[in-house]
Amino acid sequence: MANTKKSKSIKKVPNNPTNKKDSLIKRISNYLSFNMRFSIDIILLMVCAFAMVYCVGMAFKYAQNELITYTENGNVDYKVYLKKNNFYDKPFLNKDMVYVASLIDKIVIDFDYNFNVNEASDIIFKYNVIANLVITSQNNSKTFFEKEYVLLDDVTDEIKKSKNYNIKKEVVINYAKYNNLANQFKSHYAVNTVSYLDVYLQVLERSKDSNLYQLNDTNKTLLRIPISEQEVNINLDNEKVHEEKQVVSKSRILIKNKKYIVAMGFLLFMMLIALIGIVRKVITLIEEISYYDRHVKRLLRAYDRIIVNVVTPPNFKGYNVIKVENFQELVDVRDNTKEPIKYYVITPHKKCEFFLTNGKDLYLFVIEEIGMKEIIKNHS
Repeated sequence: MANTKKSKSIKKVPNNPTNKKDSLIKRISNYLSFNMRFSIDIILLMVCAFAMVYCVGMAFKYAQNELITYTENGNVDYKVYLKKNNFYDKPFLNKDMVYVASLIDKIVIDFDYNFNVNEASDIIFKYNVIANLVITSQNNSKTFFEKEYVLLDDVTDEIKKSKNYNIKKEVVINYAKYNNLANQFKSHYAVNTVSYLDVYLQVLERSKDSNLYQLNDTNKTLLRIPISEQEVNINLDNEKVHEEKQVVSKSRILIKNKKYIVAMGFLLFMMLIALIGIVRKVITLIEEISYYDRHVKRLLRAYDRIIVNVVTPPNFKGYNVIKVENFQELVDVRDNTKEPIKYYVITPHKKCEFFLTNGKDLYLFVIEEIGMKEIIKNHS
């Protein structure tokens, strides 16, 4: 007869790294006392807080009333275009020459304006080009006549978080037009006059509300052209061609070192973990203490007729101390012995004792708030 063997199937438990990790954390948690874990959370929070203060000091700096420097440069280039004549081969003459007024056809002016600031800024620029005809007395230079002509209407532009801005504009001056006006005035009124045409690029700089400093300034780049003269010597007014100015910035906080900002993020994460741990432990303590007080008061109220409050610390020396598992066991002993149950508070809201004596035997039931966790679990 063949032997038959019964095989038993063995169920293998998979090796789960997560289970091992959870088990390790649980063992560590059980090994460390509640007070020890609470202290570790407090120390971690304090260390991270001090490190955070240090990192803030290293990552940022407070800038108060710093001087912001900005420069404005206005340059003018021009060409004088001539009428047909028997002397000049080129159609135009370059700047810085003396020109025969009767040969001038037009003047082409190129304005080049540059704005530079040492701090990235938000600024609105508004500019135009104006020609101002001025006729004055030859003797005392008092003004006979003055009129403005708009060569370029207002243009608005802006920069955002930038350090520089540039304007390049070309305008054409009809020299004959303004020269004829000045000559007509001179001949009509039979007065000796000195006339000129001021052509200027006018730029208004105004900072936006989001800017770090307040700026409200106007700059003129000007070219003066003599009018009603036999020879014309065009002069560049250098009064405001180059300016360097300073304004005071608003108080602000600047980033000094980005590495410390990364460290601050890590510290915030660690502080959050420590804070969550502290809050959870505080809530646990409150729950335990609260449950302890409610539990003790319930016993005192329910068994008031058989419980005696004592203020003298009990002396258990010479007694056979018998600890009971719950208060009901102590009530059963009382019912058999008719001895009162004594109640003594060892630490308010923390620990108390219920006991009764019967000859040499002392029956003891202790309630501690630290043991309320199990009671809460059993009642939840």
